Amino acid sequence: MHRLLTLGAALALAFLLAGKAEAGFREGEQAYKRGNYAAAARELDPLAADGNVMAQYYLGLTRARAEGAI
Repeated sequence: MHRLLTLGAALALAFLLAGKAEAGFREGEQAYKRGNYAAAARELDPLAADGNVMAQYYLGLTRARAEGAI
């Protein structure tokens, strides 16, 4: 029973953290599309460092196109 509760708590925490990451990605993506590259970088940098491929993609575009000061 204790293992089941521990597993349940771990899954709940994982879903909570995934939701926060998704929110940060959406904010970063919207900032990028608005041309606010500094705000996009603030949101996307930590996600990209954690392995989020789409965050890495947007940061790569920003740097390749020399958009904003990152």
